[in-house]
Amino acid sequence: MTERRPGALPADALACLHDGLREAHRSSKEDVARQLRSRAGLHFERDINLARCVAGKQVMQNGRGQAEAAAVAAAVAEGCSVQVVHPQRFAPAVAALLARLEGFFGCLWGANSFRTPPASRGFKAHHDEVEVFMLQLEGAKNWTLHSCPAGPLPQGYCWDRATTRRCWARRACRCASVPGTDLLYLPRGTVHRGSAVDGEDPAPDSFGVLMGGAYN
Repeated sequence: MTERRPGALPADALACLHDGLREAHRSSKEDVARQLRSRAGLHFERDINLARCVAGKQVMQNGRGQAEAAAVAAAVAEGCSVQVVHPQRFAPAVAALLARLEGFFGCLWGANSFRTPPASRGFKAHHDEVEVFMLQLEGAKNWTLHSCPAGPLPQGYCWDRATTRRCWARRACRCASVPGTDLLYLPRGTVHRGSAVDGEDPAPDSFGVLMGGAYN
């Protein structure tokens, strides 16, 4: 499946990682909340981003400096998605899972976490320059996926509105609904857009990997 086509699979399909996935599921949300309330906290743009989709456009809702937990909670209540950058810095279970993934695949891994309120979409369609494994920790998301209009396996990421608009003018190459504790695999360059399922409160962690030799 690697770098060929996107697909959803149950988390227990990666038996060698099952304990790490289960521990990340148990503790990562609490670790993020604890860091947000701590003295060091999370700073806008460097550590945390707030965004919502208005009339099909991504609107950033970041403040300045250190984020206040109450302000983040209020933004989520208004429909904002929350991205936390590199939660492995203060979430030991995520750090341990990434270390295990690096040992298993023999390449570098990183992580961002996303939380989206029910029936909402915060971040616009884009593709990444790395392979992505999206681990759905809670709730569920519906994903619309497209192949990269610039060709397979691009060497850069793309948030360009004109490029992604070309994708949405065509039929999707894949639609996927990912329930809690499942994984969504996206080959490098897969244009993706996710919306939280109504009545759910998802907190998926997006794990990206740069495979060895991918840019040769």
